[in-house]
Amino acid sequence: MIDKIKAFTQDFKVGDYPHLKIYNLCDLKTGLEQGVKLFENSKGGVYGTKAVLNNGDLDEKLPFHLEINGYGVFLEFNPSLIYNDSKHNFYLVNNIQTKLIAEKIEGELKERGLFFSVSDMKLSRVDLCKNIQTRYKFEIYNNLFEFMKGKRTKSINYGGTYSFRNASREICFYDKVAELQECHGIYLRDFDIDSRLNVMRGELRLRKSKVVKNNLGIENLYNLYGESEYQHVKEQYKGIITDMIFSAKKKNSDVQVEMFPAIDLLRECKEKYKRNSVNNFVATLGLDSLVEIFGSLDSFQSVLLQVGYERTYVFRVIKDLDIRIATQREIKENFKKKEYTISGLYEEIYSKLIA
Repeated sequence: MIDKIKAFTQDFKVGDYPHLKIYNLCDLKTGLEQGVKLFENSKGGVYGTKAVLNNGDLDEKLPFHLEINGYGVFLEFNPSLIYNDSKHNFYLVNNIQTKLIAEKIEGELKERGLFFSVSDMKLSRVDLCKNIQTRYKFEIYNNLFEFMKGKRTKSINYGGTYSFRNASREICFYDKVAELQECHGIYLRDFDIDSRLNVMRGELRLRKSKVVKNNLGIENLYNLYGESEYQHVKEQYKGIITDMIFSAKKKNSDVQVEMFPAIDLLRECKEKYKRNSVNNFVATLGLDSLVEIFGSLDSFQSVLLQVGYERTYVFRVIKDLDIRIATQREIKENFKKKEYTISGLYEEIYSKLIA
C-alpha cells in the first residue's frame, strides 16, 4: 500500500564531518559565493544554497535522497524499494515494515553525521498504491480511461500511464509488468509468477503537507505505524479514488455508469459506418432510451465530441435525431460479440481496486 514518501524537519543536528556536498551560487559581479546558513556544528556555521548527502565515497548508492536548505532537512525515499533490497517495489510495504525502514534510514544517517528523528518528520508527500490483476493488457483500459472524468483534474495519457491530476493530488494507472521490465530489468518469472499475467497499479499521490493532512488525517511519519491509523489510510485511499475518478458510482454524478454500455454501442457504430453513424446509433438505441440514458442532448453532444466526432458534424446530427435506420438488430449483435466493453472494464477496475 505505501510507496514513495517525502518528509521534512527543522529539528536536526549535523556532526563535524558529515557526508554532505555543499552547493553555492556565485555572484557574477563580485565573484563572491552566495547562500544562506544551512546548519551549524562545532566548527561554526555552514553556508550555501543547499547541502546534499554525498554518495561518492560509499560502496553503494543510498536508497534515499536527503537535502538541507534554508528551510530544514528534506528526506525522500521509497520504503517498498528499500525493503526489497533496492531492486524493485513490486511488493508493497505495510505499516510495520515502513517503521523498520524509517529506523534503518535513521541509523544510516547517524553513521554519516546527521542526527534527527526520521519518524518525527512532517509528511509533505505520500504515495499509496495497489496492484490488481486484470483480464486484459493495459492498453485495452485506455478505452475506459478516456471516458472517465476526474474531479477537478486534468486527464493525461502518457501511453504506458494514464493520469488524472491537479497541483496537489494525482491518480495514475500504469502497466506494472512493463514498468518492472523497463526500469528494473525484472520479469514476473523472477517472482515465480506466471509471465502471462496482467498487473495494473493504481497509484494515489498526495503532494504537500496540507493535502496529506486533509486527505489522510495524519501529519508525521510515525502516524503511519499504528494498525488503526494504517487501516484508516487504506480506507481513505479507496474513498479518495472513488471521489476523484469513480464518481459515476454516485447518483448525483454528471456521468452515470449506465451511460457506458451506450458509449460502447456508439463506438461500435463509429467503427462500422463511415457516414451517418450517429443516426444509426440513435435509431438502434431509440430516442426515448437516448434521453433516459444521457439525460439531455447537451450531455449526449459532449459524449459525441469525446468519442472524436467533428464539432460541425455533431451539431448537425444533434438537430436530426428523428432519423430512423433499419439496422438495429445487426448493430446490437455486433456489439454483443465485443471481447470487452467500457462498462465491463470500469466494473473490473472498480471492484478490484475499491470494493
